[in-house]
Amino acid sequence: MKVIAKETLRFLIVQGGTIVLATIFACYGIAVSYGHVPVWLPMISDCGVYPPEKYLFRLGLVVGSVFLHVESILLYNANKAYSNSRLAMILSLLSSLGMGVVAVVSEKENGAIHGTAAVVTFGFYDLYMIVMSYYSSSEPTIGPISMAIKRLCTVLGVGAMVGLVILSGIGADKSYVALCEWIGTLCIMTYNISFGIDVDGLYLCEVCEDTSNTNDEKKKKITV
Repeated sequence: MKVIAKETLRFLIVQGGTIVLATIFACYGIAVSYGHVPVWLPMISDCGVYPPEKYLFRLGLVVGSVFLHVESILLYNANKAYSNSRLAMILSLLSSLGMGVVAVVSEKENGAIHGTAAVVTFGFYDLYMIVMSYYSSSEPTIGPISMAIKRLCTVLGVGAMVGLVILSGIGADKSYVALCEWIGTLCIMTYNISFGIDVDGLYLCEVCEDTSNTNDEKKKKITV
């Protein structure tokens, strides 16, 4: 059996976080250029309300949420450090579902649904970061760089969300609330991408060429 192609788990993980971040920044740039939002600083959801940016916003975040959803299941099964917590996987699945709802239901269409989905997205992923960081801290296969990134993202991400709640409650300037949201989002996506460090050498699938046939007929097989 000859392996002729491989697809790494790292590639999938990096794609998920990258798609979400690229979508957000692209929509921000488009919204600013059309005068739909101020340069400093809109809420992320405000960058996906009006056309044309709302089309990219919905597509990119839905695709990104699917990637995050799949990643959480694969990580649960692929790495010893992460297979210890089914709770963590459930938290990530709920968070990715919330992100999908945030993408398809804008704040102008239904503020209650959009707001609830946003709370689910950030709240459950913050809990996910806490749980995963706890399990990772006792796992020798998790390197110091990966662990440092996870701890930093957890502290900053949770802190940003606490700040968002406090600032919203006291009626602070919206730009400060938005800054907390941007920091929280960047921390979540960076935390997610950091899993790519931990899964080095793990493959989603291998495309193999089978030459064991007695007639020397070559057959390609995909091994997951």
